[in-house]
Amino acid sequence: MSEAIYVLTQFRRDRLANLQRTISLVRDTLGVPCILAASPNHGFADTFSGSEIVRFAGARRLPMQSAFVPPLTWDIGEKRFGIHQHARSQGFDAISMIDDDIVVSADDLLSHIALIECHDIVSSIIEHFPDNSIFFHASRILRGGRHANPSGSLLTVRTKATANAFFNIYNEDWFFFFLNPTARHVSKASVRQLPYDPFRDPHLAAWQEPYDLIAEGLNANGACAFTEVTASEEYWRAEISRRRAGYEAMLGLNTETAIAACLQAGLRELSKVSPSFCTSFCATLRQTVEQDYRIAV
Repeated sequence: MSEAIYVLTQFRRDRLANLQRTISLVRDTLGVPCILAASPNHGFADTFSGSEIVRFAGARRLPMQSAFVPPLTWDIGEKRFGIHQHARSQGFDAISMIDDDIVVSADDLLSHIALIECHDIVSSIIEHFPDNSIFFHASRILRGGRHANPSGSLLTVRTKATANAFFNIYNEDWFFFFLNPTARHVSKASVRQLPYDPFRDPHLAAWQEPYDLIAEGLNANGACAFTEVTASEEYWRAEISRRRAGYEAMLGLNTETAIAACLQAGLRELSKVSPSFCTSFCATLRQTVEQDYRIAV
């Protein structure tokens, strides 16, 4: 059972009602601390004066991140890194993280958390409105298909059995999974995300691109993401080519909307990504975790 539930929040007005619902659910159902994880610049905290609020900033950065500047509002990796660190400092072993736009019932939350008794990491599948990148939201609309993938939007972990392998990059949850080759399980809990407009910001689509490309490429390699195959520039040259073909196919279907603006921004950013960047990025991730935690990935 989780010893604490951390709710990642920006105190956005359109999510405050769901945030309050989540706090009440945790208190009424589990009776464990419900800790709000925020950033220093997030307001509205006085609305939740009865809850413990911990503010996190400054997750580790990778040397190559300077080439891809995140949007000012992107801080999920910082929060996850800070939560893992805070939980260890408090002596918590099993903890859960839930984003403030996630809706889950008491029964499903309990069934999800209970799985940590047998696993070190328990992720979830987001239903209805999938937890996808902008590229795959566009693909879902224009081409159909695309099953939902494991997500960290509702995530339970054993902090003492896992490396704090969170970075403030897109797909930070997937990279955490890849960098922790421990017993991981995907729960069958019914979890949904509040809908939003994924095509509101082409800059976000551009920033997601290199990390989404690499995460998808690692995921395609199977259960063991880091191998001689993914250390090869030839592998990433083929992945980049496949990704470019996907962009071009979707732009052939849609050229005049916000979707197209995001696709064009992502494609422009893809042109800046080289196979050597991909191999260096993967190597740096592995080296950072191996040096910090002395585990082999």
